[in-house]
Amino acid sequence: MSEQDTPTGITSDQALERLERARNGGVDDGYARRVHAFATAAFGIVIGAFFALHTGLDETSWEPTIIVGYVAILLGLAAWQSRAARVMPRHGRRMSWIGLGCTAILMISAVLAANVRQAGREADGITAGEPLWLLVVIALVIAAPMVVAGILIHRGER
Repeated sequence: MSEQDTPTGITSDQALERLERARNGGVDDGYARRVHAFATAAFGIVIGAFFALHTGLDETSWEPTIIVGYVAILLGLAAWQSRAARVMPRHGRRMSWIGLGCTAILMISAVLAANVRQAGREADGITAGEPLWLLVVIALVIAAPMVVAGILIHRGER
């Protein structure tokens, strides 16, 4: 029986390839996986950097610029991610949401801790802010869950 004689007009090899592609959610190249992995990690890094910059430059003339820049970067990153890859890698959405949830919990905890520490310093009459090294460490901890999620998305189910 030739290819033209089959009811579907495809060979058995083509049928197997289509089944495999359907089983993998339609993503058989690594491009979408790389895009979503990079975007997930980048979101975490941007969120962590925002905490460090906003806390370090609190109540300065740079505060509005930092906020506008933060929102612009997040929106630009989201727009790029949605246009660059039209499909979501298998388990990518779940990994991204888990990473975002953990990052959000760490961000909220860091903001609360920074506010409590600032109130204590002000009560003691200390005007100096948090040391730079501490802000960098906290930013890295905040970013870590989304960076790990990005790595897991990139690895996928190989």
